[in-house]
Amino acid sequence: MVGTPKRTIAWGHSLGGMITAGLIQRYPDRFDAALPMCGVLSGGIATWNTALDSAFAFKTLLGAPGLQVANITDPVGNLKLAEETAGSCRGYSARQSAPITCCCAR
Repeated sequence: MVGTPKRTIAWGHSLGGMITAGLIQRYPDRFDAALPMCGVLSGGIATWNTALDSAFAFKTLLGAPGLQVANITDPVGNLKLAEETAGSCRGYSARQSAPITCCCAR
């Protein structure tokens, strides 16, 4: 038998998560709970700022002079520099297999 539900829970993944968030905001009296499963609920600007925060921390903490986090003029060169910097902090250069001094041990 089908009857009136005791609880109504909105759930969605990816685009469905965004729709779930919209439903619970627009019709809060129709739902008992919501489970939006997506990462862009903060909006486009906040999502890009999160990526820039990570890039800024990478550049600042690992000391990669010349690494661009915005207005990147040479994407391939910038990626290679980032890989080399990350590789050096593991003790190896991305271009060579010999151990090098870790830039993180300051």
